[in-house]
Parts: sequence; structure tokens; C-alpha cells
Amino acid sequence: IVIPMRTRLRLLLLVLSVLVPSFLAAAIAVAYVYYDARGTQDWAMLDTARAMALLVDNELEKKEELLRVLAGSPSLAAGELAQFYEHARRVVPPPESTVILFDLDGRQVFNTRRPYGSALPTRKGSNLDELGRRDGIDRTLVSDLFMAQVARRYDYAIQVPVRIDGRIRYLLTMGVNA
Repeated sequence: IVIPMRTRLRLLLLVLSVLVPSFLAAAIAVAYVYYDARGTQDWAMLDTARAMALLVDNELEKKEELLRVLAGSPSLAAGELAQFYEHARRVVPPPESTVILFDLDGRQVFNTRRPYGSALPTRKGSNLDELGRRDGIDRTLVSDLFMAQVARRYDYAIQVPVRIDGRIRYLLTMGVNA
């Protein structure tokens, strides 16, 4: 059977008039489903980020409260640093966390990752000094992530001031393995 050229053209136009709108409708449907799924995924990621932020806030609050309790220790107020060292080491056992007591000049008095009285690093690995200069040492500070000098792993630090007789005498820091 031979179909004249004119009839072929009409059949082609008929097929295209059915297929082109179908393809357009399918493309629009796929785009709609894609953007809807992407929006749902964005909301889910936002909810996950909020949940993680709450978890981190809760952990930081717990660690800050622990440091505040340690800062109020009678042995620290009495200047019995060896006794306070042992107490801090029992409360916050290494190696996941460490308690470091700094004097106001930034020198470590002790570090619970090292034996009491041993030689200690002279510089800090964290940015707490910079934060203290910028924001003041009279409040809780939380460092960025840094390489711990003693443990040689990534930590972050929380620091609270130690007030004795109404004056800041020390800075009590907890280094926590990230």
C-alpha cells in the first residue's frame, strides 16, 4: 500500500499533536514531583539540623554545669591543687575529656591527661585566648575545633572562670574529644 505524501504528513501531524502535549505534561509532572520531593527533603534536613543543634546545646550545657560545680570546689578555693586535681580526674576521667586549670597569665597549672606536677605545654592549641580577649574571661567560652597538644587528637574546649573571694583567680577548662 502506498500512502500519498499529503496523507503521511497528516498522520505525522496527528501523532505529533498527541505525543507533544503528552511529553510536555509528563515533563511538568516530573518537575513538580522533583521540586515537591526536594522541598520535603529540605524541611527534613532543617528538622535534623535543629535536632542536632539542640543535642549539641544540651551537651555543652551539661559540660558547663560540671565545670561550674568543679570551679566551686572547696579544695580549689583553699589552694589545695593536688587534691583538686585528683577530684577533677575522678569526675572527668581521661582520655575522652580532660580538665585543665590555667592561671590568669595563660599557663597551665595542671592537666588531668598528665600526672600532677609534670611538665605541661606552654601554649594553648585552642582559640580560647583570642575569645577571652574579644569577649572577656568572665563568662563561659567555647572554642573552635583544634588539635590537642597532649592527646594529639581533635578536641574542643569549654572554659569557665573560677571566682575565689569575688575575684577571678583561675580559668577552668574542659577539653572534650570531638
